[in-house]
Amino acid sequence: MRPDTLTIHQLFERERGFVVPLYQRSYVWNVDDQWSPLWDDLERAVDACLNARRKQLLRSHFLGALVLNVPKVQGSRVSRSEVIDGQQRLTTLQIVLCRHVRPRRGNEFLRRRPVARSH
Repeated sequence: MRPDTLTIHQLFERERGFVVPLYQRSYVWNVDDQWSPLWDDLERAVDACLNARRKQLLRSHFLGALVLNVPKVQGSRVSRSEVIDGQQRLTTLQIVLCRHVRPRRGNEFLRRRPVARSH
């Protein structure tokens, strides 16, 4: 296992399929307990970024851990990452991005399929 620190952009920039194994629980996040706190957290981070002075160094913001099993890809297949931990957060971030970020040319990853569930 190799720990990495990634930005949201780095996590979603590559063409990759996220596979949620059947042993993972179904999506259970709700507005009061998870969505609102996450949204408040994102708003604070965005406000800090927008209100920062141009030359001021911005601190990174930790959104939580994500554990993926990333097997080596043979040939030209799209890489697939098995989500071991963090699927609720990953799914929610994908929903937020798809809803609130307009895809621009060169950002095809925002138009692709959401998290897939293996059968």
